Amino acid sequence: MRNLLKFTTFLFLILISLFIVDTALAVCSDTDGGQDPYTQGTCNNPGQAGSPFTDSCETTSILREWFCNEEGMCDSILFDCSAIGGHCDNGICVVPTGGEGGGGSVGGGGKLGSILTKIKDALKSLGYIVCVIFMIWGGYQMITSSGDPTKFEKGKTTLLYAAIGFVVILLADAIVNLIKSIVGG
Repeated sequence: MRNLLKFTTFLFLILISLFIVDTALAVCSDTDGGQDPYTQGTCNNPGQAGSPFTDSCETTSILREWFCNEEGMCDSILFDCSAIGGHCDNGICVVPTGGEGGGGSVGGGGKLGSILTKIKDALKSLGYIVCVIFMIWGGYQMITSSGDPTKFEKGKTTLLYAAIGFVVILLADAIVNLIKSIVGG
């Protein structure tokens, strides 16, 4: 009976780990690198209903621009192409002079910001995977301890630290945003 309980616990940990990995890998991506009204892009998040979303013209002057928000979900804004002397055509703002206009900035951190966001998201996904591996390892150590309290405690500690690491990664964006708001950045 005791072995059955250990086996059931181990299976439960594996199922939770698979759910966590699946959730961690559902990463938002945007082919135009963020809020770029001059390039048609597609925002994709496998875990979001209705995804993918492609930049499109709402009217001849209004562009619906899709991007990945801070929560990792596809979100959109409406951009008035006429404010920069242009019009919306095929999901992009077209400026007749060929320039990008003086008032066309829509934020989003530019290309460097987009690259850094992709690196951050990849590192977070890797962190989630490492945490899940250590959770499985900690559970395995506990199950195979064969009544040895030292081995059982070692597995319990591994599992605890992996869980703490998971929570820290999960809250990383919120912690950074909190620090920014306190510092004023």
